[in-house]
Amino acid sequence: ATAGGVGQAPMPTAGDAVDVIARGVLMPAQLAPLPDGRLLVAEGNGRVRVFHPDASHQATVALEAGALLDPPLTGPLAIAVSSDFAATRHAFVSDLYADGSGRIRMRVVRLREVGDRLGEPATIFDTALAVERASRDGRADLRGVITDSPRLAFGDDGLLYAALPSGFVFEGHPAASEPVPAIVRLTAEGRT
Repeated sequence: ATAGGVGQAPMPTAGDAVDVIARGVLMPAQLAPLPDGRLLVAEGNGRVRVFHPDASHQATVALEAGALLDPPLTGPLAIAVSSDFAATRHAFVSDLYADGSGRIRMRVVRLREVGDRLGEPATIFDTALAVERASRDGRADLRGVITDSPRLAFGDDGLLYAALPSGFVFEGHPAASEPVPAIVRLTAEGRT
């Protein structure tokens, strides 16, 4: 049986075994398993930590997005690992940020993992978004609006899928976001 309907995981029962894969996670936003068993966890504060399968109570900070991304993010990160991670060591993060004029933008950044650290940031996709509840002058009031992040996942086709969080539409293209948030399909270089 499932809790809540189609597409949701079954709820554990008293007889189910539960494995703890990470401890001390602060506001987890998205998980990305690595081929060698490590787990990248994007936290709501913009930090990405690496958890090792044999030491779930210990984690290494792989990324402090607030210190690396400019302008700094406004909300949680999304994270995905390239389908050819073993060869490229690429991980991707996506976030929302406010540009100099106060407009909301979504970016996707490609990073390279080396020794439990994510670095070499390259922005591969950046687009303007509109908030469904914008102010009269067209600028967004970010307080209380950004509670979710974009979502990232690699498909069987090897492409990266980036989904807009609810409450946002593509600026100038609101029909592309209806009836549910839009999904953009990207290559590792950022081509749509």
